[in-house]
Amino acid sequence: GAGAAPASIAASTTTTHGLFATAGAPAFRALAVGDLPTAAKTRSFGASFDGAGVALATGTAVPFTIAFGCTISAWSISVDTGTATFDVWKIATGTAIPTVTNSITSTKPAIASNTHLRDTSPSGEFSSLAVTAGDIVIVKLDAVASATKANLTVECTL
Repeated sequence: GAGAAPASIAASTTTTHGLFATAGAPAFRALAVGDLPTAAKTRSFGASFDGAGVALATGTAVPFTIAFGCTISAWSISVDTGTATFDVWKIATGTAIPTVTNSITSTKPAIASNTHLRDTSPSGEFSSLAVTAGDIVIVKLDAVASATKANLTVECTL
């Protein structure tokens, strides 16, 4: 109240805490995903294929590990020319890389005209939208015609 000495609040020594106003006095607490703005909750993964001026070959695949858990929320394809279709395989971390039997695409993301395509309703293409930190993913160039560069970016929210 007026004229009273202010109360001391212990400072947090970690970057995972913040000072939040709650009903009553402000308090330090752990940050939650809900505290972040929408843009800060979006991550992406994908693969780029570059034929260095030569038409890309069908079947080229890029494996990698996902470092974060999320839910697939959109995808984008870019090509320099021509068409491209991608398949995405995913398996839980372990001792093997995914194969075609681990495909998470029900209708493979594809571009047939223009040079860029974005889809913000991925449930039509992806049979599984859940990604777990540590999942191993392969992005495979399933079909391609004329393109010398192609890129698939998969966006997901935390």
